[in-house]
Amino acid sequence: MAHPTLADARELSQWQPQFGVISVYMGFDPGDRGRGWFSRLRSGADQLLREGGDGEREQRLALRETAARLLGRFEGEEGGPPPRGLVGFLEVSRGEGQEHWWETGTAPDPTVLLGKQRR
Repeated sequence: MAHPTLADARELSQWQPQFGVISVYMGFDPGDRGRGWFSRLRSGADQLLREGGDGEREQRLALRETAARLLGRFEGEEGGPPPRGLVGFLEVSRGEGQEHWWETGTAPDPTVLLGKQRR
């Protein structure tokens, strides 16, 4: 996952899915090897479903399916620690919907640091 570009920002600013977009912002402590972040993500999805419960039937179903898609993306994920941060935008839809994801706070490229001048 790369950092977002100006073209990505333009595309997102014009994106208008029928039932809206879920924005996800997650920060991770690199020293924490637990999955407390997944519990917080699940709690956030549950709260979103409670608050979105007063929409039309199709909108509620789309929201429910999108929340399941979001949680399914990270369910059972093992391996190394996650990146320092993760940003995602999911189209609220039934079935497959568009998603845009970017990592944040990645370590700087040493070649870039070598090119800097100190004052």
